[in-house]
Parts: sequence; C-alpha cells; structure tokens
Amino acid sequence: MSPHITRRAASTVVALASAATISLLALAGSASARQEEKAQEPRGKRGSIARKYHNIKVLGDLPAEQLLPIMMEWNKALGVKCDFCHVEDKTDEGKTVVNYEKETNPMKDVSRDMYLLTAGLNAKEKTVQKSVTCFMCHRGDAVPAGKPAPPKPSGK
Repeated sequence: MSPHITRRAASTVVALASAATISLLALAGSASARQEEKAQEPRGKRGSIARKYHNIKVLGDLPAEQLLPIMMEWNKALGVKCDFCHVEDKTDEGKTVVNYEKETNPMKDVSRDMYLLTAGLNAKEKTVQKSVTCFMCHRGDAVPAGKPAPPKPSGK
C-alpha cells in the first residue's frame, strides 16, 4: 500500500469524524435547548396530573397519563375498587357513579399518607433500593394481615 493512499484514507476518516462530531454537538445543543425550555415552564404546564384533574394533593407533579395506571396498581395491591377511597354518588336517574373529587371518604387521606410513606422510604432508605410498594405490606388485602415479627434476640 502506498503512503499516498494511507494519507488520503486518514484525511477522509478525519473529515468524517469531524462532520460526525459537529452533527452530534448540534443535536446535543438542540436537545439541551429543548430541555431548558421545558425546565423554564412553570410546574403544571406540561400536562401534569394536577393540571388535568382537580383536588390532586400528592401526585400532582407526575404526567397526567400516569394517574390511572397508578390507581389501578393501588387497586390490585389492596384488592379494592375505586369506591374504597372515592365516594359513590347517585345520579338523578338512580345510577351509581364515583365522585373522584369529594373528600368525605377518610380512606382518601389514608391513601395519601401511605403514598407519602412509601415515597419517603424509597427516597431516603438506600437499603430498600426504591422497591417499597403498597403490595409489600398489603399483599392484595385492604388491611395488612399484621405487623412483621419482632427480631429475635441475639444468642447472648
């Protein structure tokens, strides 16, 4: 192989690498600019749960499309339906409907407290590795079966 071909190949590789680097930098810059624009928008302006639904107190910062899957996950974890936390009303026609905005069911506040408990444990306790869920204690029952057994005394 002649040195002329090798230099030519090397200059082609350098030119292609330079073009690729410039393209990647341009893409990264435009993506960064889009992220910065989104970050500057006030909370609740990006389709959050709090923007789409009323009376949201603990899940408001999440994207709106996550609310129903979260509720369904809680239903399964506790073995309950929506009316466990939400209030059922009768329409003028006598049909039963769930009123998600009413605050008269005390279980709604309990569920909020439980969510804050699990979120707090997942955020602060490194040993749980963000794996604390409702199911961990409830195991498909509305009321957990009982407290875990106390640790056994050491063999002193």
